[in-house]
Amino acid sequence: MEQWKIENNWDDLEPLADETDVMKEVQENGVSPQGPSIPWSEWNLASKGNPPALSGSFNNYGTLYSNYNYTGLKKYKFELKNTGSTPLSYQWKDLVFNYATGSLSGNTTKTGTISVSYTDISFYLRVAPGNNNVVAGSISGTIKK
Repeated sequence: MEQWKIENNWDDLEPLADETDVMKEVQENGVSPQGPSIPWSEWNLASKGNPPALSGSFNNYGTLYSNYNYTGLKKYKFELKNTGSTPLSYQWKDLVFNYATGSLSGNTTKTGTISVSYTDISFYLRVAPGNNNVVAGSISGTIKK
């Protein structure tokens, strides 16, 4: 376990309030140097409180993933801001289900809620180009109690 923590830059300390969850990019031709696409770390909002803010950008038709699977509640609030000029699509999902999906035009903000049946369901954020012509994009946001 200790070796895994070293390889994955694991820190047992609780993150500071002003930290940012910099989302990972996966390009069409493979996984980016930042790490795997689907997150393995979990953030329990019931026990740890709100996670760090989300932020990320992609190039070359990439896809972004949050660094955490979110869990611990039955209802979550989110805000996503497309900080670029091109359209993006988003999914709050797990390996099987989509819990909230939508699209964001350039330079727009969307708020919403995610409802799940059980507090032990975990899910992550996936952000992708809004259409085949989108080469690059960026997003910021939050997920909260």
